[in-house]
This record gives sequence, C-alpha cells and structure tokens, in this order.
Amino acid sequence: MGKPRRGGGNPNGKDKDKNKNKKRKNEPKSAPERPAPESPRMGPGARIVGMVVNPVATLEEVIRAPRALGAVAILLGTNLLLVMMLWDRIHAHALWLVEHAPPANVPPEDLGLFADQVPVMSAAEALIGPAITWLMMALLLRLLGSGSGRVLTFGLLFNVVIFGMVPHMLGLYVESGLRFLLDPARPDFLSVSFSLAYLIPGSEYNNLFPLLNAFRPFTIWGLVLVSIGGAKVLDTKLPRVLVPVLGLWFLLAAVQMFTYTGPGI
Repeated sequence: MGKPRRGGGNPNGKDKDKNKNKKRKNEPKSAPERPAPESPRMGPGARIVGMVVNPVATLEEVIRAPRALGAVAILLGTNLLLVMMLWDRIHAHALWLVEHAPPANVPPEDLGLFADQVPVMSAAEALIGPAITWLMMALLLRLLGSGSGRVLTFGLLFNVVIFGMVPHMLGLYVESGLRFLLDPARPDFLSVSFSLAYLIPGSEYNNLFPLLNAFRPFTIWGLVLVSIGGAKVLDTKLPRVLVPVLGLWFLLAAVQMFTYTGPGI
C-alpha cells in the first residue's frame, strides 16, 4: 500500500477555487446607490404665484431655501409701476383737493408745490410702506422666537414675512387698479380700499375709519400666511403666532384713530 498523500484533500480543490474567483470577477457589480434628486428650486416669480395657489408648500420651500431679493424687486417694482401709471390722476386729485379741501398745515402760497409733491410722496409710499410692514412683522416673529431657545436668523423671518404678505401686495394692486376707474375729484381717492370701512356708508368721516379700514380681506389673508410660516419656523402652534400678528396689525390701526381727520391727504 502506498503512503497517503499529505493534505488529504481533493487535488482539484484549488482549480474549483480559482473558477469561483473568476466567476465572482465576471459578475456585474451593483451600481452604487445615488441620492434622490432634489426638487428644482422655485424662482421668485414661481414663489409669488405659489403663495396664492399653494401657499403651504411654497412656505416650506421658502424656509428650506430663504432668498427674497428677486421677489422684493418684483413686488415693490409692480407697486411702484402702478403708481407711476396713476401719476396724472393722483396729481389731478391733489389739485382738486387743495382747491376744495386744502390741508390746514400747508400755507396757501405752498399749495401748488404741495400738489406737485403728492405723486412723489405716493411713489415713495409704494416702496416704503410695504417694507415697513414687512419689517414690523419680522421683528414681531423675532420677539416671539426669542424665548423658544431656537437659533433663528432675521433673514429667514424676513423671508417668511415677505412671501406671506404676497396677498396683501395683491390687494394693493387691485386697489390701484380701482383708481383707474374712480373720479380723482373725490376726497378718498387715495385711501379707497376693499375693506369693512367701505361697507358702512359715511365711515370715512368717522374716527373709527382707520380701524374699520384695517379689515381688508387680502391683508388678513396675508397675515394668516405669515402666521402659518412663523409657526413652522418657531415650531409652535398656529394660534400662538396668529393672535400676536393680528393683534399688532389692529393695534397700529387703532393708534391711527387718534390722528385721523377725515379723507384726504
């Protein structure tokens, strides 16, 4: 009998291992998992339209990628453009006003110059007015978030307010369009609005006019959207933001009651 071979294994074992390795090398490698593609970013125009047709999803996009410079240019630029188109009608209204109801604080010799300045002041208000409203609401959100312990940039809050107040700007555009149809020879030509005040005859001669005029559907719509966005950013319940936001708006209107002297400039 011959001596057993050392290793006692199958002499073909090494060949089988080599074949297995070759098969493994020839097997197609699984492609690495790719991250899901990000949804395309919305441009400023799309965000403005989105705040009207799909506000909640648009607010989430604004919070995820806050940038509002383009939207600010569109919103304020449109407001200014409408005032420029109304320039002659505003000037005609001012001329009528200084003749029939001249401002008491303007000397008679300066009434002509005052009438010429009214369109300029209207153009400035078209830019400054909305910006002040945005700033006040953003400061309020910052104040509400100061006790939450969350790190919030003012830029993010400002973005939420700018886009949330898109319906308010839409209301200003509609009111400007209405002035193309109104007679400039009416005392409230520049203050006419879609508000509760104009559902009550003669309210423009009442000290309650500023408060009633604050009940504007477009503006209330915008304040609700600001509150929804603010609640998302602050990670709190909607009423905790909505109540202070509405309260600030109507408080500012109530303060104006003490200085209101009737329709006019």
